Amino acid sequence: ALWTLESWSAALAAAVGFSLAFAVQTALWQRGVAPAVAERRPSGPAPGSVPCEREAESIRQLRLELQGRRVSLPPDALLLQLAWARELDVSQAADLWCWHLIVARQMRISDVTDKQVEQAYGAGFCVRAGHDVDRRPMIWVRMALSEPARLSPALVVRNTWLAQDATLCGRAEANRLGICFVYDLRGVGWRNLAVDPAHLRAALRGATSHPSHISRVWLLNAPAIFLWAWAAFKHFVPGHLRGLVRFLDAEEPGALGAVCPPAELPAYLGGDAARFGGPFVVWMFDRLRDCDLAYRPSPGRAGAAVAADVAPRASGSGAPAAGAAAADAAAADRPLVTRFQ
Repeated sequence: ALWTLESWSAALAAAVGFSLAFAVQTALWQRGVAPAVAERRPSGPAPGSVPCEREAESIRQLRLELQGRRVSLPPDALLLQLAWARELDVSQAADLWCWHLIVARQMRISDVTDKQVEQAYGAGFCVRAGHDVDRRPMIWVRMALSEPARLSPALVVRNTWLAQDATLCGRAEANRLGICFVYDLRGVGWRNLAVDPAHLRAALRGATSHPSHISRVWLLNAPAIFLWAWAAFKHFVPGHLRGLVRFLDAEEPGALGAVCPPAELPAYLGGDAARFGGPFVVWMFDRLRDCDLAYRPSPGRAGAAVAADVAPRASGSGAPAAGAAAADAAAADRPLVTRFQ
């Protein structure tokens, strides 16, 4: 996610350097978001087609599972995204959705306005880009332009969730292949890190509660201390997670060809300015115009929210046990879940 590298790096950099921080947070994050990261391209129908038979059955079972738990169903456009967030495992996907609703309410993500998001993205830390060499959609982050300490935890989380949802919502092929995150670390300094415990908690809770399939992370122009620490401590990260992360010195001629074709690069690296020169936030909100989210109803809808109960089951997927979730919800003043009419 957009905030995870910043926040977890700050938490651990003093002890083992910038790189170990990323290694540890990546392990925590991916254990929560995608227990099994497949490097092979998922099989399925051609891009843009309807869900294949296995996906359709997973979605059908997921609806039944959530109805059985008396949980508000995700909008239709998000069902495939939720299913692929747990590699089509129905029970784990249902747990994730329950946890997503709980975190969205507890952190008051819906209280953050689109105007606040626009202002945050005005820093330019996220730029438009195309697809990587394996057709994954890319989210490209210029870390040196990000200053998370200036943002509230809820705003940081909402920024990230919106970027992921805009990339995946309603796109079958994108959900099968997963997102490719590209972090350009050129010029990164302490101003780009957050050490507030509230930001660190937000990073962990936000990353482990969002339904998204992430299948590649590139780190460009990493500082030497980053590379050293990664080499020293990467063995503490599970093998399938180590394979997710790749480093690249993007200063070498033609090096970015390992990430994506030249035509898919962001404009600041020579990509097509006509395609990718506009603000990321404008593209993001345009993509989400007709997409309902648990923390942001579609602007085109005027339906009111109604309360519903949530009773997630513990399944080892990173979501809390039902008793803990219910007790926390009961202590809150606001309803636990919203359902869109």
